[in-house]
Amino acid sequence: MKPAIIMSGILLVLLGIYAHSVELEGSFEAKALQCELSATGLQVRNTSNSTATYALGVSGAETNWFSVIPGSVTLGPGDSATARVFAIAGCYASPGNYSADIFVSGNGEKATRKFSLELEQGHFVGIRLLEASQSATQGEEKIYAVELTNNTLVPNQSIERVDLSVHGLPSTWYSIDEPRVLVEKGNPKQAKIRVKAPIDAELGDYEFTARASLPNPEFYSETKATHSIRQGQEFRAILPEEAVGGTVSACLEEKTKAIVKVQNAGKQDDNLKLKLEGPKFVSLGQNNVSIGKGKESQIGVLIDPEGEKAGDYNFTVRIESAVYDYSASKEFNVKLLDCYGVEVEKLEGSENACTGETPVYRFRLNNDRAKPIELNASLTGISGKVEPEKITIQNGAQAELKATLDVNGYAKEAKAGRSDLAAELIIDTSGSMSEKQGSVQKMEIARSEIIKLVNSISAIDFGMRVIGQGSLCEPSELVVPLKKLDIAAVAKKISMLEPRGKTPLVQGLSAAANDFPPGKEKAIILVSDGKETCDGNIESTASELAKKGIAVYAIGFDIDREGKAQLEKIAGATKGGYFEAQDSNQLSSVLAEVSKELDIAAGSKGRRTFTISLESEKFSFEKDYSMEVSDCHNAAMALPELYICPGAEKNDTITIANLGTQQQEFALAYSPKWVSGPASVSVGPNSKKSIQIKASLPKGDSRQRQANLVVNAASQGLSVSREAPIHYLQDAICYGIDLLLPESEIDAAACEGKRQKLYIENRGMVEQEVSLSTDKAYTKLTEGTINVGPGERKEVDFFVTPPFDLPETTFITISAETNNGFSTEAKAKLVVKGNQDSFGTWQPDIRVRDLNVSTPKGLNYNAEIEIELFNDSSKPMKVFNAVAKGFNAVFQMPETTIPSGKAANARLLVGMPADAKSGSKTIPLMIETSLGTFTRDVEFDYNAAGKTTDANKNSKDINSLVSDAASKKQPDENKAGKLINDSNGTGRADQNGEIAQKEKAKERIVVGTGLFNLADFTTAALIGLVALVILLIGLSAYNAVQEEKEKAEKEEKE
Repeated sequence: MKPAIIMSGILLVLLGIYAHSVELEGSFEAKALQCELSATGLQVRNTSNSTATYALGVSGAETNWFSVIPGSVTLGPGDSATARVFAIAGCYASPGNYSADIFVSGNGEKATRKFSLELEQGHFVGIRLLEASQSATQGEEKIYAVELTNNTLVPNQSIERVDLSVHGLPSTWYSIDEPRVLVEKGNPKQAKIRVKAPIDAELGDYEFTARASLPNPEFYSETKATHSIRQGQEFRAILPEEAVGGTVSACLEEKTKAIVKVQNAGKQDDNLKLKLEGPKFVSLGQNNVSIGKGKESQIGVLIDPEGEKAGDYNFTVRIESAVYDYSASKEFNVKLLDCYGVEVEKLEGSENACTGETPVYRFRLNNDRAKPIELNASLTGISGKVEPEKITIQNGAQAELKATLDVNGYAKEAKAGRSDLAAELIIDTSGSMSEKQGSVQKMEIARSEIIKLVNSISAIDFGMRVIGQGSLCEPSELVVPLKKLDIAAVAKKISMLEPRGKTPLVQGLSAAANDFPPGKEKAIILVSDGKETCDGNIESTASELAKKGIAVYAIGFDIDREGKAQLEKIAGATKGGYFEAQDSNQLSSVLAEVSKELDIAAGSKGRRTFTISLESEKFSFEKDYSMEVSDCHNAAMALPELYICPGAEKNDTITIANLGTQQQEFALAYSPKWVSGPASVSVGPNSKKSIQIKASLPKGDSRQRQANLVVNAASQGLSVSREAPIHYLQDAICYGIDLLLPESEIDAAACEGKRQKLYIENRGMVEQEVSLSTDKAYTKLTEGTINVGPGERKEVDFFVTPPFDLPETTFITISAETNNGFSTEAKAKLVVKGNQDSFGTWQPDIRVRDLNVSTPKGLNYNAEIEIELFNDSSKPMKVFNAVAKGFNAVFQMPETTIPSGKAANARLLVGMPADAKSGSKTIPLMIETSLGTFTRDVEFDYNAAGKTTDANKNSKDINSLVSDAASKKQPDENKAGKLINDSNGTGRADQNGEIAQKEKAKERIVVGTGLFNLADFTTAALIGLVALVILLIGLSAYNAVQEEKEKAEKEEKE
């Protein structure tokens, strides 16, 4: 086919595509207001060669706004017809351009044109505030009149619905009379906005907006207004007419009455409170008064100057509204006069001076009396002179007096320091301390308050000795040696003391005199409730202590006359002090006073008091003035040693002394970061301030337990930095408790309640909340939780009501857990039938003493400690178990029942932590017995000693081991164990007062788990039998397997 023919065909096809049989002509846009109908004419033309019927319509998003009329036309070839597009938008549609598609279809074709409607806003509203700014007092209502105008442009719509709203004020402050109104065009309408602020609203200007909105919230008009709240109350106090210049004069010899008028110049009636501030010799006749607005009330004033001195006294009458937030005051002066005299006013003169200055004091002498006066002036108490020495002052006249002072030689350089102090506490624990004051035992009061004392004193050498711990006149015992203060050790020993025995005061004091190290200040704090009862010589002992320079601070606790005389004699002879404490509150204050007296004060400053004297025939005047001469810039700071328990907050104080004569502002910085306090402190000249600090050591992070306390105080040109140790106490010391059952065996009849007692003793360093529970439903505790202070023992009742189906004997377990995670338990044996003999008085305790420390071979334990458990109660004691908290340890005890007053041996194998190579470790040992659960601490010191290996030598207690090993200096076995005795010393004495010796130690070979000793033939035989049984079992199993194998082979062959 020829190319020309192909191109012609293509051209014809294209022409057919673009040829239309119908056309739309005319304008395709319109403009109208909301609710206004617009009409636009269009021409529909048939451009085909045949007659056709065409349909007209609208499509698009806003189809419902547009209509085409007519909907169809029939046109001959070349004919045309007119169609109109009608458009009407919603009455409150938003202004803008809207469009729809106008189409015509027929004869197989469809023509479409886009029609646009430009919609203009026709709805408008106007708003106007007749008063745009108003002022009101608290609680006063103001009405804002609003005029609303219908400004609509839409034809045939003369009424608009208008919503009135307020913006910018709290909703409780305003209300609108008609929030929705209908406004007719040409007829503005008014509405009211009522604004009333509450009585306690703050004064000031509050801007708000009033808005008028149409149904389309985008169509609105608004205007701004200001509501100002001003103080509407005003009070005035008017002094009496005789007051001149705000001063009321009165004579010293008589009472004076005056009237003060109080006016209510405010806008509201009010109830007023009146208060007079100033010296007590002036008083108001009434303190409350109700006064209507614009009214006044007269208040009587009485001046009764009996016993006062002449002079000016300043007073302030304060008037406060009981209804509104408003107050006012009026200051006035009362001048007390005598018949003859002058008023002396100091014009110049400071109480502080620096060395080398020549201070000058100037005085104004004012004679406001009726007659002239002649005066002789003099200066005493300090070097200097007054000018003039003779003065004549006419009535109503004034004169000046000048005093020039010479302060050279009165001041020393300001210093602050401390000297080392060693103090020993001697506690009387004789039987009389078991008596009660009120409902609390005297020993309990003394124990608790002494622990508070120890926690509050400064860092010193401190020891403790007890008297009266035997049954007769046994010697006193040094339970804490004199060394650097260890609060945990002292508090623990104090918490274990029980009253018993007599009062060997002299022996205790004489023994204490030999406890002190040389080169330190020495002091004894003696706490006793009785006199010497062991024939000691008080006079000679006091004299001996005085010769050695030991001051005794004696505290008589609920003491009789003879005991008080003895303690006063000791304190007086040694230049100490005697104090009385009749109850716990007084004892606490006395101990705090003793602690303060023992602290070393800062160095003294030069201070002088001088007197200005004026003498005449009928008048005499003397005035003392004090002057302190010191360095102008100096400071000192004292820090405490902190004893910290992890997770517990420790509050303490530091002291900053400004030794200069100028005010100083110190910026403070603390380390470590868990110690906090105020960022700055201002200290006046020649004064000091105690600043509270708080230390909160987080639990668990051992890296934070290394730092010392460091505080830096910086002021202008001065920086003071101090460092003090922080003692990081272990958890067992901080939070340990004992759970004690006085009746370890309970006799009870079935279904009958039996009341029992339980004791919780806090051996920790902080107050703790203890939660109690029991494993038996028929056992009921009267208290589920109880707070126990450090060193405190508290009693809790529980009831046992056994059911019928119980066996004759069963065990009850009572558990205790503190809010710091320490837990323990106690067991009691319940016998349902029968009664047993009484065991007499109850003093349950367990005492422990170490016998030997060695290093076991071949085991997973690297410390073996042999201990002796002593039953220090009046009942037999059964040991159920012992657990070393936090350590891999095994407790072994052949004889678990310990008779009353007897001892039994036990063995503790301990695996020390892998990183423990130096220093000391504390092993808390919780011993569960039939008399309660006791927690005792074992301290393992790597640097103390080596083990003893000579089998021919007797086993030694830990002190002997330390001594022997230190002398031998064995480098490879540098370990020793030390048992800390929580009861009463290092061991239990037998009836002859001697500590029983153990049998000779045997060299041992320890294998396996440490449960057997190959040195024991029976144990070795037992191991052999066990091995033989295991061998026989293995052989039997082998034979059984062989028989099964042969049987299987035989069946296979068959």
